[in-house]
Amino acid sequence: MSIDETRMDLEFDKNASVDFGGGNLSSDAGLLTVGEFFHKIAMFALILKRFPHANGRIHQAADILLQQIYSQIAGYHVDYAANSLKSDDLLKKLLGKDALASQPTMSRFFNSLNDEEITKLQDLLQELFLMANPPSSDLSFILDIDTTLLETYGAQKESNFNGHYRATGYHPLLLFSAETGYLLNLQLRPGSMSGVKGIREFLEPTFKWMRKVYGDIPIMLRGDSGFASNELYLVCEENKIGYNIRLKSNSKLREQLESVQSEVRNKAEEKLAAEIDDFEKMEAELRAEAIQFFLKKHGYYNEENKTIEEHYEMMYQAKSWSKARRVVCCLTRKAGTFEYPECMFIVTSLESSPDEASESLSDETTPKKTSPKRLFPEKASRKQVIKIYRERGNMENFIKELKLDFGLTKVSHSSFFANFAKCLVKGIAYNLICWMKRAVFPAHMATVRHISFRSDIIKTACRITRSGRRTLFRLNSNTPFKKVILDIMQRIRDFEPPLVYTAA
Repeated sequence: MSIDETRMDLEFDKNASVDFGGGNLSSDAGLLTVGEFFHKIAMFALILKRFPHANGRIHQAADILLQQIYSQIAGYHVDYAANSLKSDDLLKKLLGKDALASQPTMSRFFNSLNDEEITKLQDLLQELFLMANPPSSDLSFILDIDTTLLETYGAQKESNFNGHYRATGYHPLLLFSAETGYLLNLQLRPGSMSGVKGIREFLEPTFKWMRKVYGDIPIMLRGDSGFASNELYLVCEENKIGYNIRLKSNSKLREQLESVQSEVRNKAEEKLAAEIDDFEKMEAELRAEAIQFFLKKHGYYNEENKTIEEHYEMMYQAKSWSKARRVVCCLTRKAGTFEYPECMFIVTSLESSPDEASESLSDETTPKKTSPKRLFPEKASRKQVIKIYRERGNMENFIKELKLDFGLTKVSHSSFFANFAKCLVKGIAYNLICWMKRAVFPAHMATVRHISFRSDIIKTACRITRSGRRTLFRLNSNTPFKKVILDIMQRIRDFEPPLVYTAA
């Protein structure tokens, strides 16, 4: 077998060989659908109004950013890929340039960025969210906040050891829209910074922006116990944002819960005594059967192979809190026992349902119907509060897609601002694909992960030919996704973005 830089003979077939002399080809023909969508929403104009052209530059800031967005969508998450792609005719056609930026040009650009450019990228991230979610009086949003770890393996500035993840890297804050998965804000932070540190500086600008463009629509923030702090509750309350935040269990909470439980159980015992005639005269065995029957009847006893939850609520004030707030507790009882191994506390801004004040241990409140587009009720029962919190689990999928499908984990620049800017560019690419999914994808593809879209549609081979001024992209005749590609193209042509918010 002979192997050199241009040719390799195949061992499984002695009459076959491989070389890289196929000519003007591209493996990313599906990016044409993305290019059509970008043209429809005037994506380049959106970038250009924040990063205007400077005299004397071959590769302008807006060109480099758009090239980076296409690269992230196509799966080229490292800068050195630009050295091979700078002559790719399909990418050159998408960007309208004769030559693209190389890896050194990319690195110089990102290393030159400062705090002002970071703000511009965050502003672009939010404008895309606004264009995809134009204001409407019947809108509502649930926002999920979380952190993740971006591991580093070099001498990146501000990269520190994180005790929770037991690894070195960055510890960014991320804010998503729960229903759609859109990224609203991203803040890169040193790895040693705790989840709640700097929470006001992160949330308040986003909250004020949302109130400015969306008015007084219902908005709620969800987060795990790492975000349970008085500062977070205050910034939410000041901006009329609801919240549903998990609390870590502590002795004061458990003590107060036991008091509430005792009061509820005393009422249950009074009801028990009233239902059983001559209770005191019963034999011990008969009395035990009667008690068990009563508990089963009212849902207090957990029968075999069943899991029963009990829901309580109380007004609670931690030492660091400025006031008492509503806390809902969910106790999960194991099958066939009276033990409660799992105890969840949620602090919430939602008011109690009016008919919940007299509820017993088994909270059977029927959730009230809300507006079709309202994602949470104005007043919530204890069960509803717990249900709303548990639904935040989908955020892990958003983070996974952003990290794995858009390369958020690639933070290889030595400059902190360069890594921050690169993360925001990946977030912008993520939001654009989220918008494409909801706006122009067929229904069966509206919730697919980007990695599936990339492998099925973007990674379609094509030959590029020219005739005079006309360029023809000849896609693989045998692709099984021909109808899907044509369908998406037609949907993009029919799509009308909100003109009020698109750049001219």
